[in-house]
Amino acid sequence: MSEPVVEDYSHEEPKPNLTPITIIVSHPSTFLNALKAVSVLSDEASVVIDPAKNRLIFRRLDISEAFMIDLSIIPEDTDNCPSEPVGFIFRVSDFLKMFPKITKADNNERIKIVVSENEMKVSIKNSEFKIYAYDVAPVSNLNEVLPLPQFSVTISVDVDVDDFIEVLKRGSTISDKFTILVEKGELIISAKGEVSELSQKILVYGSEFPENTKASYNLSRVLLMLKALKKLKTGRIRVEFSTDMPLKISARNIPPIDHITYYVAPRVEIENV
Repeated sequence: MSEPVVEDYSHEEPKPNLTPITIIVSHPSTFLNALKAVSVLSDEASVVIDPAKNRLIFRRLDISEAFMIDLSIIPEDTDNCPSEPVGFIFRVSDFLKMFPKITKADNNERIKIVVSENEMKVSIKNSEFKIYAYDVAPVSNLNEVLPLPQFSVTISVDVDVDDFIEVLKRGSTISDKFTILVEKGELIISAKGEVSELSQKILVYGSEFPENTKASYNLSRVLLMLKALKKLKTGRIRVEFSTDMPLKISARNIPPIDHITYYVAPRVEIENV
């Protein structure tokens, strides 16, 4: 019987050390609220530094309930960025609890973030702290970290975030599910419980949209998302959906945010035959 083959790894070349990457981000208060918007779904954030697009991109998926966030930050400046994207993961709560004073920072200040192999070093004014970052490594493309869901939508309108929040607040006393539908050219939000129900029109800004479009979603989680978007001081948000398809809620151009998008899986009712 032949001898077992023993692999010899002693001559493998060690992986090169990652040169620390420096990122400068403006509008610290808005940046902090953007991280809070990420924490609505998860305490961990997957991040990609994409030098080709000059973007700092955060994505996270709540697998258990099928929610996702896609957040794109435009850094004011970078240094030592490699030619290929670099990805890493960190705990948002580590950032938030270590730097609470950032909420009082003037938006004229700048945040300096230095990412190395096992840590993020963050500083603003005379304050500095370090938090653990892991899985720091080059990535071939952004979708390697977490691909975005692919689907088509038939409804795409802008609504006032305050109006949407107010309707869902009322609905939350009735049910943890809400339905959004198009009827007679109007957008209607409804919630139905065992003893009561709510049906309310919501003002939209957009073109005409198809009739008989209807889908249901988790009310409490969407309400948290809307409240997080409101903290970013966006007046209007984009709402996109199709019948029994995911809901997209997004806002754009809130410096330093390029865009922030939530994806919400539908709650599809199975009818008894």
